[in-house]
Amino acid sequence: MTTRRNFLRTGAAGSLLGATGLHNTRTVHARPNNGPCRLVVMVAYGGWDPMWTLDPKPDSREVDMIPGDVQMFGNLPIWTHDDRPEVTNFFTQWGSQTAVINGLGVESLAHESCVKVMLTGRLGDDADLGSRVANELGSDLALPYLALSPHTKTYGAASQAGAFGSTNQLMALATPELGWPSPGDSTPDLGLAPRGAERDAIATYLRERGESAAAEQISRASQQRLADYLASLRRAEQLQAAARDGGVLSDYALFEETEQPWEHVAGAFAEGLSQVALVQPDLFWDTHGYNAGQAEAHNGFFGGVNAMMEALAANGLLEETAVLAISEMGRTPRHNSQGGKDHWPWTSAMLIGPNVNGGRAFGETDEWLRPAAIDLQTGDSTDGGAALHAEHVLHATAQMLGAEQAADLYEREPLRALWS
Repeated sequence: MTTRRNFLRTGAAGSLLGATGLHNTRTVHARPNNGPCRLVVMVAYGGWDPMWTLDPKPDSREVDMIPGDVQMFGNLPIWTHDDRPEVTNFFTQWGSQTAVINGLGVESLAHESCVKVMLTGRLGDDADLGSRVANELGSDLALPYLALSPHTKTYGAASQAGAFGSTNQLMALATPELGWPSPGDSTPDLGLAPRGAERDAIATYLRERGESAAAEQISRASQQRLADYLASLRRAEQLQAAARDGGVLSDYALFEETEQPWEHVAGAFAEGLSQVALVQPDLFWDTHGYNAGQAEAHNGFFGGVNAMMEALAANGLLEETAVLAISEMGRTPRHNSQGGKDHWPWTSAMLIGPNVNGGRAFGETDEWLRPAAIDLQTGDSTDGGAALHAEHVLHATAQMLGAEQAADLYEREPLRALWS
């Protein structure tokens, strides 16, 4: 277990701070194209069943029916029922700003592979959308990419992301009184706590050592790691200053629980700490043995999205924030012998925001939830179009946010019809 004394003594501070990617706080960014420039990615990890809400199949004889009825929210058909009132509440309030995307291909039936495809667009070693947007639009912020959940996954974000949850090193840095206890003890071991000139001397030494190493003949990868390390020294000081000033980083709940992270995300955005947030509500979706459990998960998830939107509104952030709600896979059209549903390589997603072409569903699926081809410019189904893939949506979201460099990294064309 790492104490703060060892944290400084061994030089691990640099590597760990580099991994959290902390920059200057209190920076306010302009909104590109007068549209949203901040992003929240909400992940329903485990595989939701789109028929429970986003992709209703009331007339199909090939699917096992789910309690409910189609309710129209403008031109948006949603499957609703009294056992999931938060679904109705969400679309009543936010349906006009919500685009539903059905029939997204994810290339796999394995959770981890599908998560990677939904977040990055591919099965390779690419960075996820949040990392790319944070790097391009928020690289000078204290915590460009805020991940809230003990289980959230980021890819390619080592110098941008800070993950909060029940265990992390970041809390001891920002709020020392929450530091790790010594082995066998239950009280924080503050260890070495330099002040004033001592802290400046340590920072100067670490910076000069890094600059000296950077001047040597080293590989490009090593140069990048050193650049991240040197930047992290400044970021760490800024993070500690932000925590001392109060606000979201001084809230112990940020480190102790993430079941209701909405205020933390809105606070980090409002205080200019973060550009992107990744949120994974603690809900059970992998319903192999009891698919009726999807009702509770859907109700909780849409209640969370609604709370997120309300928190953004309360902080004056609605006009600059887009919310992308995803799950890494769907569920089979029919139940298995245990009354559950197994993994399916097509899923649904939602994009919510001020410039979104909302109140509409994009992408049609057949009675087996397999996608029809779609015109990426208009969103209409067409024989000459493309089968929707996660990368089409990620590319479109990056473009909508004004993250042009991030958008250029995607190979598939964007689903341009998603935003106006």
